[in-house]
Amino acid sequence: MTQFNVTANYRSGIFTDSKILERKAAKALDEYAAKIGDEFQEQIEASDWYWPNTTKRQNGKRAGNPRDIVDTGELRDSQEGPNVGKGGLSQSFKWTAEHAVLVKEGYLTSTGRRIFGRDWIKTAMQAIPFDQFIARRMRS
Repeated sequence: MTQFNVTANYRSGIFTDSKILERKAAKALDEYAAKIGDEFQEQIEASDWYWPNTTKRQNGKRAGNPRDIVDTGELRDSQEGPNVGKGGLSQSFKWTAEHAVLVKEGYLTSTGRRIFGRDWIKTAMQAIPFDQFIARRMRS
């Protein structure tokens, strides 16, 4: 299982009303979590990923290079999270498909061939940087 966690922390005492800051931070984190959750899905579906050859997928279609990382949809559909609207300062995502970590990190085949990982999490985080997103929301 692959799991990704985002936690926002704040220091009370800097602002006159830490409850206002906490609510604002929770709202900003909810907004980020919703946006990054969608971006994870978009990255999995993007036809940008390297694969060394053309293969026939379970749905009967041929996939070449570059390609998306959707075959049966199990990985994409196994995403859990975010928990928007809970008012907390923590959000989590995880992918419960058994092959999630193999797709993300890569693996060696039984013949010793290296299959490179396709890190949709890193790519999504680069597309929507956490610190910049939160900073903009906290200033508004």
